[in-house]
Amino acid sequence: MLINELMQEISTTTKNDGKKIFYIIGNNGTGKSMLLNEIANKASQDKTVNKVLCISNTLYDKFKLENDKAIYLGLRTVNNAIFFSAVERTLCGFLLHCINKNTLNKLEKNLNMKFSIVFESGKKINDIGSYYDKRKTKNKHISDILSEREITIFLDMIGHEINFKELNEEQIVTLEKFLPLNPNSIKLKVKKDNGKFLFEDLSSGEQNRILLSSKVLSNIDNKCVIVIDEPEISLHLHWQIDFHAFLNGLISSYKGVSIFIASHSPILVSEAYKDKNVSTIIILGGQGRNHEYLNVQQSSNTNFENIVLDFFNTATYRSIAIDEEIARIITSFKNETESVDDSISKLESLKKNVKGIQNKITLIDEAINLISKLSVNLIKGE
Repeated sequence: MLINELMQEISTTTKNDGKKIFYIIGNNGTGKSMLLNEIANKASQDKTVNKVLCISNTLYDKFKLENDKAIYLGLRTVNNAIFFSAVERTLCGFLLHCINKNTLNKLEKNLNMKFSIVFESGKKINDIGSYYDKRKTKNKHISDILSEREITIFLDMIGHEINFKELNEEQIVTLEKFLPLNPNSIKLKVKKDNGKFLFEDLSSGEQNRILLSSKVLSNIDNKCVIVIDEPEISLHLHWQIDFHAFLNGLISSYKGVSIFIASHSPILVSEAYKDKNVSTIIILGGQGRNHEYLNVQQSSNTNFENIVLDFFNTATYRSIAIDEEIARIITSFKNETESVDDSISKLESLKKNVKGIQNKITLIDEAINLISKLSVNLIKGE
């Protein structure tokens, strides 16, 4: 049974202080997200596992966690997640946790970014009550949440931009207490090679990349299991190509880490396939909990590109399987084992599987034109 095999893999990786990344792919309905939830709950019951991180960028993930050892890091815990400011405040919290775990340097280095926090002035500059949502105090007075010293510390930050690395311990403690009150005066800025930008002005791909990295580095420990549901959301081609190496960089200084990733992206998987020392590709079939599956690394004489094309109905961006299938169709036509209509029909179906890989689409169109010309010549008897 697949789940039992995966639990054994986790146990082995944890005990040996190793690292292993599993990619789980398959069509819709094969149970990828349900499997992630099952992995999270089973792993959280394993005494050798210190922590389980459950990461998602969608409001509709399948995580239903049964143990406090499993930490949910999706959008369903972000109050009013559809409002961007809530996501931004949550990210500020992750960055503060990174400071406490001494992982902020690693985060900024891996992202090649630097983070700062901006405190905008309210209508009443020195009135602490104008900077937060009073509904969040739950009938408490602000003095029951922040000390007089902490209120002064917060008000002193108003009107300033402060690098996260420059925050002192008192400021960090104050912000950790203040962020849950939905402050309306805080903005996050990101410094990159080409300038400094508000987090809200970054592309959705950049935002998700930052969120994923901060979720990992603000929570990861040795002997940790991480499950990630569809990390490719909003990531453009370059970041999908870089994802596996980038993830390895994030976990490089930790031991006993197992990561399970459910993905629809053949690009993520094709890059991971090259790293056979740490990655395993599992292709799901069947429906729901009755998993039919293929472990690509354990299959003898496996051509990964052909498996993805046949099983996942998708070509990887560097796939030679498309070229081989085109050659097979043309050869069959020339040997008169397939009709012109059947050959062209197969090529048209093949074109649907390449999904925007322009050089493959062009190659297929050329093959269709070639078969059309050959058929005309056959009719003429040439």
